[in-house]
Amino acid sequence: MNVQSKIEPDTLYERDFHAWLEVQARLLRGGEVDALDLPNLLEEIESLGKSELSQVRSRLTVILEHLLKCQFALNRNPSAGWRRTLLVQRDDLGKVLKDSPSLKPRVTGLVPDAFTSARKRALVGFEEHEGDEMAHYRRVLPLDCPYTVEQILDEDWLPDHAA
Repeated sequence: MNVQSKIEPDTLYERDFHAWLEVQARLLRGGEVDALDLPNLLEEIESLGKSELSQVRSRLTVILEHLLKCQFALNRNPSAGWRRTLLVQRDDLGKVLKDSPSLKPRVTGLVPDAFTSARKRALVGFEEHEGDEMAHYRRVLPLDCPYTVEQILDEDWLPDHAA
């Protein structure tokens, strides 16, 4: 008896995602709702929403990390790169929020977790480049986000240097 070691995908969704998307779009345009692959279509739509929210959280984390670096770094040499990263991330986040304005009210709720991650990342970055100053950084970096949502999103705002 010959047993297959791998089960082959039996639906277009499993075999060729892009082709499946094209079929679903054609069916929707044609009003053929009964022919849609509703379970997979619903899963993909929900996944898109989660992906957008994840992108907002990720960009917030990077923004917060670089705000911390701009404010608290003893070594000022990389500050131009941090400001460039802030500009790019704020610009891209602004586009996401413009395309999906219903996500903007959720930013406030995302900040605490994003800040916790950003603080950890900033500490790792400081340790990599200024390991002998870690006691200072652990002491001065705030545990809670010191920035307002408006400051976080404002492309022109930078915190005063605290070090």
